[in-house]
Amino acid sequence: MTYTLTVTYADSVDVTVSAANATVKNADGEEISGSSADQAVVGEDYTFTVTPEDDYQIDSVTYQVGSDNAETLTGSNGTYTIPGNDVTGSITITVTTTGADADVTLSVVDGAVALLSDPTENSNGSLSYTLTVPDATSVSGLSDLIEAAGTADDLTSPILSASVTGTDGEEITLTFTGPNSGKEQTITVTLETAEPDEIVAYDLALYTEALGSLIPVTVTAGAASLEDVASAVKAYIEDTSSGLLSSDDLWGATVTATVDTEGIATWTPPSTAGGSVTVTVSVTLEVSYSGATTVTDTIDNVSVRVTLGS
Repeated sequence: MTYTLTVTYADSVDVTVSAANATVKNADGEEISGSSADQAVVGEDYTFTVTPEDDYQIDSVTYQVGSDNAETLTGSNGTYTIPGNDVTGSITITVTTTGADADVTLSVVDGAVALLSDPTENSNGSLSYTLTVPDATSVSGLSDLIEAAGTADDLTSPILSASVTGTDGEEITLTFTGPNSGKEQTITVTLETAEPDEIVAYDLALYTEALGSLIPVTVTAGAASLEDVASAVKAYIEDTSSGLLSSDDLWGATVTATVDTEGIATWTPPSTAGGSVTVTVSVTLEVSYSGATTVTDTIDNVSVRVTLGS
């Protein structure tokens, strides 16, 4: 009996890599470096990935078959493919990279009384923001108002060292240097004083949000009528030193509160000192600024914890 064994094999070619500041891996996830060649099957597509090191970005990816001219590849999410009809001889993959540009965005410091616009990208790639504050002439620096995040060798110094004269409409230029030389980003911040209607809207929004939480008030023994509750809630809302909101949180609008307790069907005040009950009231806010703008808004279902004092 005679047996015939047929062996089919595919020719393969070496794949070598020249890459600075980047890692190249084959389709199996194995790294290819100058000291270790990979194998590509002749006539079949060869796929590989390129991952730049931190603070670098891919500039170009090319391949050269034997002594032929180099061809440029366009990748998708870091993946590149050499077409099979080009896999005819030894392949050299070359990856060039450049240092990443500074890529910085600004935001308002938590708790700062300011508004920052969305950034506008200029034709030269720089960004522009408008920083609105209650009074631009009182601003002597930016570090208490804005902060930076993103890719740069220093996110703090440009803000700390910025020259600010405190002028309405002043343009302040911040320059952030990329992780590698020559990769700077310029950001312009225009300082503006808020208009009266902006101040009213800002403070009204803060009061509306604060009234969504439980409001604590204390009434004295022998004075626990609903009228006393309304008066205590009104005083707590309007007090900007130890009440609902601090003057440090506000833009400076004047707030007058009217408290409606008519929605309380029955009223049984606390019977002992320190005792408390929770009721729901309606609050109407009249917010104004320098008499130029006034807005009235009513917030229903405001929860109030009424505690009986000693």
